[in-house]
Amino acid sequence: MGSTYRLPETLSGDIREFAARAKKFEAEELSAAEFKSFHVPMGVYEQRTDHTYMARVRTTGGVISPSQFLRLIAVARAHGSNLLHLTTRQEVQVQNLTLDQVELVLDELSQVGLATKGGGGNTVRNMLVSELSGIGNDETFDTTPYAQELTSRLLVEPDSYTMPRKMKIAFSSSEHHVDYAAINDVGLVARVVDGRRGFKVYVGGGAGAKPTVGWLAFDFVPAEELYTLVKALKNFFLDHGDRENRAKARIRFIFYRLGEEETLRLVREYFEREKAARHAPLVPDLTVEERPVYAYNAPQGIGESDAYRTWRNRYVTPQRQTGYFSAVLPILVGNLWLDDRTPRLERLLTFLQIFGDATIRFTNTQNLRLRNLPEAALPELYALLRDFTDEVDAPVVVNNMISCTGADMCRLGVRLSKSLVAAIRENLLESDLDLDRLADVTIHVTGCPNSCGQQLWADLGFAGRTLRAERSYPAYQVFLSADRTSPPKLAEPVGNIAARRVPDFVRSLLAAYLSAAVDAPFALWLKADGRAEVARLLEAYAEVPAFADDPEFYTDWGVVAAS
Repeated sequence: MGSTYRLPETLSGDIREFAARAKKFEAEELSAAEFKSFHVPMGVYEQRTDHTYMARVRTTGGVISPSQFLRLIAVARAHGSNLLHLTTRQEVQVQNLTLDQVELVLDELSQVGLATKGGGGNTVRNMLVSELSGIGNDETFDTTPYAQELTSRLLVEPDSYTMPRKMKIAFSSSEHHVDYAAINDVGLVARVVDGRRGFKVYVGGGAGAKPTVGWLAFDFVPAEELYTLVKALKNFFLDHGDRENRAKARIRFIFYRLGEEETLRLVREYFEREKAARHAPLVPDLTVEERPVYAYNAPQGIGESDAYRTWRNRYVTPQRQTGYFSAVLPILVGNLWLDDRTPRLERLLTFLQIFGDATIRFTNTQNLRLRNLPEAALPELYALLRDFTDEVDAPVVVNNMISCTGADMCRLGVRLSKSLVAAIRENLLESDLDLDRLADVTIHVTGCPNSCGQQLWADLGFAGRTLRAERSYPAYQVFLSADRTSPPKLAEPVGNIAARRVPDFVRSLLAAYLSAAVDAPFALWLKADGRAEVARLLEAYAEVPAFADDPEFYTDWGVVAAS
């Protein structure tokens, strides 16, 4: 299996066109709106700071080879970036670039098979795949090659960049775990029927305005018809998406407008039409890399240390391939700073090259999943990880919290979501809670009412907003109890809480769960006794002090209180 996707032949020309338009824009020969209509579908966005840009690199299913990652780091540093940000969509942003640096970054990344095209705007976006696809014990089959081949075929089609709005696609590799396939425009869940691979298909899911899980459109579509199916759904969206009202332009609004029965009838009609067109079947590359022999080279004694054993219990998972393991490298809120630690990361990536191209995946939790590691390599891996970051010795729950990029980077953000995650994290680490019992708890934070932080797909979700008493103060809407199994269900809004009270609220809720001493996972406890505890705590933390008594209450996390 290849490490990524095939680049479209037009990419070089697209990059040259981007550069030409950038020059016209800077010379004031092209309006900001005209330039934006081109640079956003190319995956290039202006950040919160004027004249500062980021380039969002497409990595289907989070797949990137160690050599590509090393080159990405070198290119970013050479052109002035100090930050790589891992997103909840399993891709990576090269941040803090000037406009004249962007062209060079795009061009040099294309030379190692990486592109930003389709990273933003009204396009077919980066496709999600489970980080355990291909190595998990309970999967139906590995969907990664199907996502990569589908990406390659859609990238070359011009209408993939002129959609009424963005079109998001997600794969689930287990028919027992719908997960992100439920909340994307197109959700594809692996199934095998009579020995034949295929997909259960959900359509119209989304977590933005008027959120919903997707509608079940097909119980089974053979894998070879996958391109035909998605081609049909794309054409359906091109024809019926609302191009007049951007706020109602996603596929789910077609269901709201026409109704479920008529929308599904049209979807099936488009599929039959495309089947009659006899498109070439989708044929993925199912080649599996040969795993090399590894010579043990760990520092003396590290494999016998308590710290190593704790790390293995927390972050290492046996693969279904006998003798091989995967491990998580935590990256706090997805921020990989390019600083004096970067050479240590480069040493780690050089080590991972020993094990081939299929060794790294970006995860939905903004971390790195390292795969296909022989057991003998784990002590040396731990030594390299620990040299790079202290986070590998922290409990899982504090490293799996998700945050969008927040108001410090994003022009839409109203809250500093990354700073809130840092505050929750610090609060939990300073507590006496048994955090290792909370490894499966999901806490997602987004800095505005949008859903980049996936607050609707978590046990506990928080969406930034502003409330007012004697003056305005930063706050979050609280969401509770998403269900990622079947039938899937979005988290429900249950109230609001001041930003400054969120860390104490989270700690108190988790303490209540641990004190309950129930055998049920946190997610199930929340659906039962936990709901009453949430309501009690929201009331307990509802008091709004006078500004004179507590000016810090009226400031966001990461902001110095006014005096």
